[in-house]
Amino acid sequence: MTSSAKSDVLNSTLKFTIILLLLALNLPDPRAVNFFAIANTQFVSLSVIQLLLIFSSFLIILFIVRDAANLKISYLDLFVIAIATIPLLNNSNFPTIIIRFIFNIIPYFLGKLVFLNNETKMIVRILYIVGIIQAFLVISDAHFISLNISQVEGDDFFRLMPNGFNNIPRALGTIGHPLVLAVFLLIPAIISLYLLLSKSYSVMTLILFLATLYAIFLTFTRSTWITLAVIILYMLIKFNMFKNIKSIALTIFGFMAILFSPIFQNIVDRMTITTMEDGSVFHRLEMIGWVFTHMFYNFRIFLIGNGIGNTGTFLRLNPPSTLFFTIDNNFLSFLFEFGIIGFLLLSIILLQIIFKTRTLKVMELDVLKVILLALIANSMFFSLFSWYQTAIPFWLILGCLSTYITNSRIKKERLYEK
Repeated sequence: MTSSAKSDVLNSTLKFTIILLLLALNLPDPRAVNFFAIANTQFVSLSVIQLLLIFSSFLIILFIVRDAANLKISYLDLFVIAIATIPLLNNSNFPTIIIRFIFNIIPYFLGKLVFLNNETKMIVRILYIVGIIQAFLVISDAHFISLNISQVEGDDFFRLMPNGFNNIPRALGTIGHPLVLAVFLLIPAIISLYLLLSKSYSVMTLILFLATLYAIFLTFTRSTWITLAVIILYMLIKFNMFKNIKSIALTIFGFMAILFSPIFQNIVDRMTITTMEDGSVFHRLEMIGWVFTHMFYNFRIFLIGNGIGNTGTFLRLNPPSTLFFTIDNNFLSFLFEFGIIGFLLLSIILLQIIFKTRTLKVMELDVLKVILLALIANSMFFSLFSWYQTAIPFWLILGCLSTYITNSRIKKERLYEK
């Protein structure tokens, strides 16, 4: 086999692996449905998605070997590598280190390969398909055929939560938590909206957008509802939808349709309990002070964090008044686990990407940027990096966009020439 043929095989293998990886995001966690566990013994637990990511790490090594002469490591890549090494210094739980590396760091470097191989359009398409599948699973579970996935014993995973639509439990889909599900569904909602506003759409696109909105509604997740409203407003302004009468009329019609729909009162009722008396609101506010109090108490924790996999134990030894043993804020969790050094490195990466992608002209990259912003906004309400359904898309997109902003203008033009 010639070197060119070998290179084509490697590129095709990468594409096929990433497609399978993203499709596997819809598989229930093996803790809930043992059928999807490749191995589940006392000594080893391995899921389909973990196996695909481990295989992906070998692909990354093969690409590094193949492209060693032309491969450039950027300062953002070095920051990610530095973040990955911090848990080795701060007494992190070793199995948790491995899991986080698999779900966070490997997808970042896969994202780099996606960009360098000009496959970002494929990523957007697959994320869209995967999200739409999840939306219809949610709707089917609520109104037609129940998914019937039982709660994981001793965990909140797949626990039926009340206060949903018409007194039915909040939607869980195949992900197992309404908040994580809602954030996951933001991805197809954003892609659908982008297609609608860029006029690259059909009636089917509109139907899929509305179906995704309804699935998000069924999660009864306030933070995602607010994020979605802000994104819709941002996109309407971005596409100059308030500059002609037709667009303004359609926007007003859409707003009125929601206002007079049967579900509007449910939205109002859910939003009106967002007060200091609401346990989830009070807990998240309390955790801000809790994190800073315990970080400044210990200089080592302040610098490099308390380690990943140790937060639950630390919370039980130093419980907040709500007795919720989770921080419920990705940035606060990251600060507590990786210290000020890790937090600053991640902040620089995110700020650089946000600042340098303000004027993107490539449609698929612009869509990924908006998705990234939505994930960042919602990560202030749960630990995004701890759920692979949100962590993998986040780091995959981060890898794509970081490679875009750190590559030369010539390479960008070569990769995305019209």
